[in-house]
Amino acid sequence: MKREEVIELVSEALKSLSRLEEEREELLSLCREIVKLSRRIITCTHRLKPSEDVKVLVEKVRVLRGYKDKAPELFFTGTVTSCLTEYVEARCFYSLVYEGKIPSIEELGVDPSSYLLGLADLVGELRRLILTYIRQERFDEAERLFLVMEAIYDSLRQASLPDPLAPGLRRKTDIARIVVENTRRDIIFFKRAYNLERLLAGEEHGQENRVLSQEG
Repeated sequence: MKREEVIELVSEALKSLSRLEEEREELLSLCREIVKLSRRIITCTHRLKPSEDVKVLVEKVRVLRGYKDKAPELFFTGTVTSCLTEYVEARCFYSLVYEGKIPSIEELGVDPSSYLLGLADLVGELRRLILTYIRQERFDEAERLFLVMEAIYDSLRQASLPDPLAPGLRRKTDIARIVVENTRRDIIFFKRAYNLERLLAGEEHGQENRVLSQEG
């Protein structure tokens, strides 16, 4: 085999890797944009403000999915899984608050692993919003979200998946258990305190009326 032939073979392989490196940089940049948009949407949702970023986010994820065929060696990595996990969390949180439902895996167009990991993370965001509702004495809304949170945890804890299929899901589920238990306790405690305060305020108001009527 001639020296020039060996050089040509190596050169072709290097060119392929160079193209792959360019695609990798593009993919990483896209993932960063998706994560940034997802976090911004979550922040807006906590403030109970609609976000125009949702449509932009959906389009970015559509572009990202194109790498599944174009560069599968880049798409099927932990970076993309983490990115799509945040996307699922943001879309589900936003949809639950504004539409009263969680989108299906088909609607989001993600893999099962990212979907389940995103739902596990959603539990933490639901707790934060529930605490906001509790502070605002909106216990009906708090309890509605708690039922969703509890259903997510109950479903995940029954899963028996090897870690490579859904990296970190067991740990996230364990964390979700603690979050659910603490949230249940907070709702019960603060709702009872609220009801007791209203009861005492009503009794006090009734006593004042009786005093006024006697004086009259």
